Amino acid sequence: MNNLGLRKEEIIEMLKEHEGVSSSLLEKIADVIVANNKKIERNVTSFVSKELKKKISRTSYM
Repeated sequence: MNNLGLRKEEIIEMLKEHEGVSSSLLEKIADVIVANNKKIERNVTSFVSKELKKKISRTSYM
């Protein structure tokens, strides 16, 4: 299940296919997924920024 970039409501809709899971548990799971997605986005952004800075500094000397 790819949930990167999805809002909490969209994640809950995807999780509803699992019968017998309470709506409060679905909300808690969605909260955790959203929080993890934010961490991933920050880490990716930070990594990409560092890599771009390296490339820019390498090419500026040429």
